[in-house]
Amino acid sequence: MIDQNTCKFCHVNSELKNGQTFGEPIWEHTEWFDSYKQTKERKKIEARIISPETNKPRFQSSILLRQRFESTSKFKINFCPICGRRLGKGKEKVWEEI
Repeated sequence: MIDQNTCKFCHVNSELKNGQTFGEPIWEHTEWFDSYKQTKERKKIEARIISPETNKPRFQSSILLRQRFESTSKFKINFCPICGRRLGKGKEKVWEEI
């Protein structure tokens, strides 16, 4: 089990200019179809927790096609799916390993 204090998926690692924060991607996959350029990714799929320290933590899955968003889905979540930490502003640990 991952320690709730050091979980890289539900703690803030990056921030965008609009104030949105997020952790490391939980799942990330890149498909390389462009045989001519061979350096540009064609499709990138990722899933991550966004805004974990606010009152509205969300799980976001997105598909990028040539660096542009093709589709995005956001779901409200209360706990980190990796470490079990309760998400949101002012939330404490739910349980600890003994």
